[in-house]
Amino acid sequence: MKKIFVFLIFCFTFGNLPAQLRLGASFGYSIPTGDFGTINKNGFGAIIAGKYQISPRFALTNGVGFYAFGRSGGDIGDFALRLGLSQATADLLRLANQLGTDKIEIPKVNFFPINIGFEYYILTEKIRPYLGLDLGMYINDTEDLDLGEIILKLSTATGQPIPANLRPFLENNNLKINGNDTNFGVAPVVGCNYQLNERWSLDFNMKANALYAARQKQSALVLTFNLGAFFQIQKSAN
Repeated sequence: MKKIFVFLIFCFTFGNLPAQLRLGASFGYSIPTGDFGTINKNGFGAIIAGKYQISPRFALTNGVGFYAFGRSGGDIGDFALRLGLSQATADLLRLANQLGTDKIEIPKVNFFPINIGFEYYILTEKIRPYLGLDLGMYINDTEDLDLGEIILKLSTATGQPIPANLRPFLENNNLKINGNDTNFGVAPVVGCNYQLNERWSLDFNMKANALYAARQKQSALVLTFNLGAFFQIQKSAN
């Protein structure tokens, strides 16, 4: 499903270039809130986007973005529970932090929105404020957390042998926690476009990226503030 969606984005952007196609790139600042905000700090990112002006007031949009969040420095056990892991795993991680010399940090998260949508321009002059809505897939790429390494550290710190039932998993390197997932979401958009000349324009917007992680049964809201430039591609004369 994810590959099909990305393919449609590609075709939408480069399939048939209309007269009012604008391509651009933006840099963004992201603020995670809700459940997502408890395990991530604010971050930075970038977006590559296309806008199809189908009338003076309406444009179809698409984009692919990347945002990198900072570590929250929160409790590693709470992080495990929010990933849907067991209470025993959360307690193990907390114990490892208490006994180990190296603190186990919450893994860093990268966030990839892949969206299509539309914009409605309130004004159609040089300064054009607009409202919009994006729909798409949101990919969370989380660093692996190696439970095998943690268990080995605990065994060394406590002087206790590794339980026999865990040894095969350690030998096969099958004790890694991975929080990667892909979820569907929507993003209301408020922005403003400033036309510099016939080809170039500046664009600023704020998006409220709302998504639901079915696996963890949790919602997330990520606010992004983006500033970029767009270049209009004109249709070749026939």
